[in-house]
Amino acid sequence: MIEAIRENPELQTALAELLQRKAGTPTFETTIITPEGEKVLSTTWQEVVENIIENEERNPDDHIDGAEATSVGMSKNRSDLFNLVSNKELREIGVLQDPGVTILKYIDDMVKRIDYQDKVQTEITAEDRQTIIAARDAGTINESLARALLSVPVGQTAKGWIASEYMIQLILDPLKRE
Repeated sequence: MIEAIRENPELQTALAELLQRKAGTPTFETTIITPEGEKVLSTTWQEVVENIIENEERNPDDHIDGAEATSVGMSKNRSDLFNLVSNKELREIGVLQDPGVTILKYIDDMVKRIDYQDKVQTEITAEDRQTIIAARDAGTINESLARALLSVPVGQTAKGWIASEYMIQLILDPLKRE
């Protein structure tokens, strides 16, 4: 759903209007608990949709409460609201694809992912690992990327995105690497 509306203001407005109609209120209100006590925040429905897109909230069953409920994750209030909206209504406004199309897209994406895993491979050498350690120590790659790359032992074959990252990191000229 997010991918369909990210670049389409008309779909964003249609979703905001649908949520407002289902809620029966002109604004979305949520209560958060702060050190000073409970606080009620009021947000336009358009801002709710923008926050969902910005934070890539995909699953209304992932409840997040507290101060994070207004900006990160999907708050219980919004989750409950989406439970009031049927798939049919989401399809009617164009933000949800037909199930058959979705399954075909999923299969196509998985075939591409498997193909990528099979075609992009490299055998890791001790020199490769030293290059990654040096890049990490120099701060040119972050710790989590280095940890993922170093998880493949010397002599083993890295596949997919890890193989791609190894190959990219072996390009010594930073301008060419970008």
